This record gives sequence, C-alpha cells and structure tokens, in this order.
Amino acid sequence: MKVVLHTFELKIKDRFKIAHHERDSQETLIVELQDVDAEGNTISGFGETTANPYYGFTVERMQEEIENLREHIENFSIADKSEASGLAGKPDAFWEHLFPHLQNSSFTLCALDMAAHDLFGKKLSKATLRDLGPESTGCPGFQLYHRYRYH
Repeated sequence: MKVVLHTFELKIKDRFKIAHHERDSQETLIVELQDVDAEGNTISGFGETTANPYYGFTVERMQEEIENLREHIENFSIADKSEASGLAGKPDAFWEHLFPHLQNSSFTLCALDMAAHDLFGKKLSKATLRDLGPESTGCPGFQLYHRYRYH
C-alpha cells in the first residue's frame, strides 16, 4: 500500500467567523491510500481532514505525523475479496495498528481511517456505508466520530 498526501486551500463562499478567529479559506489535507485490487489495477481510498488552529492541528503537523508513520502505513495490507474474513486486514485493524502512534492526533487518525474504509469498500466492490454496518445511523461520518469520541 502507498500513501499519497494532497493539500488544498479551499475558498469559503462566505467569511467564516467565530469568537476566536475568522477566515475566508480552509486548509485541507486529503489522504490517499493506493493499493492494487485482485485484478492488478491500482485503486485508491480517500480520507479528509482540515486544519484547526484552535486545536493545534495544522496541515503541516498532520503531514509530518503521517510521514513519520509512512513505513507503518505502507506495510499494512488492507484485505481484498479473498482475504476479507476475521479482523486481519480490515480498516478496524488498521485503526488499531495506528492508534498507539496517533492517540493524541484524532484529526490525522480520522483521515487515515476514512481512507482505509474507502479503499476496503472499493476492494470489496461495495459502498463504504454497507461496510460500516447497521450501527451507523445512515451516516458514515457519525460512526467514525463515535469511534474517536468514545474509544
């Protein structure tokens, strides 16, 4: 598996303003996990996170965290159709693999987790929402939030 990082400065239509800051754009980090499917085609899963100065998460910090874990990330194998039994190779195992290194970096961990779920769904040729199961309330982001909030 290969990790590719993409950064964007997204313009906001209307100025965003809250008590501690205001902005006209949002720094965003897209995490792409590339792998090969059962037919040998390159496929990608994507996860997203945004910078949040209030919590101390900058795009640069998150990029550095991922670069420091590049070997851990790229040596993990997300299961394909023939391997999709048990926990090994599933996104939950990927999360458990990275959590000890990113337990204080939920923004970074969440983007990697989303990318792993997206990649796994593509490998199984099914929607990520179906992979998340019935406990998901119909919104993948809710389950991902729930995982970080209550782990």
